[in-house]
Amino acid sequence: MQAATSDLLVINGGPGSGKTFVLAAIYEFMRTLNRSVALCAPTGRAARRMAESARSKASTIHRLLGFKPAGGDDEGGEEGALEGGFEFTADNPLPHDVLIVDEASMLDASLAHALLSAIKPGSALILVGDVDQLPPVGAGQPFADVVALSGKRQDLQLPVSNLAENFRQSAGSTIPALASAVNSGNFELVQGGMNTVEASALGQQPQRASSDVLWVKAAAEHEGGAPLTTREVVRFYLRKSLGFSPQDIMVLSPMKIRQAGTVALNDELRGELNDEGGNGIGYRRFQHTYCVGDRVIQLSNDPERNVFNGDIGYVTNIDDSAKEVTVRFEDSGCDEVERVHVYSDGGKRAGEDEAKPAKLEDLQPAWAMTIHKSQGSEFPCVLLVLLGDHRNMHVRKLLYTAITRAKEKLVIVYDTEHTIKESLKKSRGNEERISKLGELMEAKVD
Repeated sequence: MQAATSDLLVINGGPGSGKTFVLAAIYEFMRTLNRSVALCAPTGRAARRMAESARSKASTIHRLLGFKPAGGDDEGGEEGALEGGFEFTADNPLPHDVLIVDEASMLDASLAHALLSAIKPGSALILVGDVDQLPPVGAGQPFADVVALSGKRQDLQLPVSNLAENFRQSAGSTIPALASAVNSGNFELVQGGMNTVEASALGQQPQRASSDVLWVKAAAEHEGGAPLTTREVVRFYLRKSLGFSPQDIMVLSPMKIRQAGTVALNDELRGELNDEGGNGIGYRRFQHTYCVGDRVIQLSNDPERNVFNGDIGYVTNIDDSAKEVTVRFEDSGCDEVERVHVYSDGGKRAGEDEAKPAKLEDLQPAWAMTIHKSQGSEFPCVLLVLLGDHRNMHVRKLLYTAITRAKEKLVIVYDTEHTIKESLKKSRGNEERISKLGELMEAKVD
């Protein structure tokens, strides 16, 4: 088995290709060899999924490496570590024999370098990811570069395994088939599967779950537009007809702004998804409103509180007079104690004492989130909003990433087929980058 004999293994595959099964099998195999194994991923949500599949503890990469913010300020990017440093380095390597990294396509050059530097001599590194997803937010794309070089120079016999078979599709799921059609830019194939329902019909008759993908034509803007359509999909279809719980539903949009951006959608969806207090009465800070029961997302790394960029939580209390919001975060996969923290709108954080509140600006409502922010996560049900308003953001990788977040049900709210067609024409956009890593690796082995 290659995982047992190589000090590096790269596993690349799309949705339903068996990455999760292979990851769990490798972990169990390494454990039978009495090797110390660390499981990690770029985001808290991805680490949680990894822990569930392997039935063991997992952590974010920042947490594993012991992230130390620069200047004592608890800031840090979702993937990179351009500011601050780590406890574990080349001079103080990690004690583990094997490191398994899920969602490795999210690793930028900076974080990849930090991780590689912290591996002790003789240890093995296993990277698992999907090269067709969005590239890292930070500079570089090491996972994609290694996979590309293995295809270009097969004579090098790089330790890259591409999982091609789709097990979900053979089991009847159409989500992987749609993802594949989008990834190849095949509009005719996508169009052939567009079982479109008019928004006006959603409240008139129950919609049968005949397919795990449903297309919904957004109402005209003067009739409420995409926000109203999205709310009706959630109310009549996802909740009433299919019985999804609010925790299982995630609404995705390419951008924060405009009529179908996440800011507008979060306000529109609160009444449909917040069963505890989503009546719009809460604490408002600038464009965001926070209510008891709201789902929120952490926007920065805060190692002092054991909360990291991308962690999801729920508002449990609001003290309007003190301008404070209390949040209970989901189990990240390696928590020893429950993570409950107070966020304050009182200005700069005072001191490092845990009793001092974190900054409210580090939180954002998360009934809807951007596609970029969802990377590394999976949800039972995804509702994707695609409008011409966001056409500059529409590229294949963005749509592919959004589609592959859905495990059981995908609903796409769109305005025109032209929007979809034009999106599939753009194989590259702002994500295009030249890292030179592939060329450097090729020169190194020649």
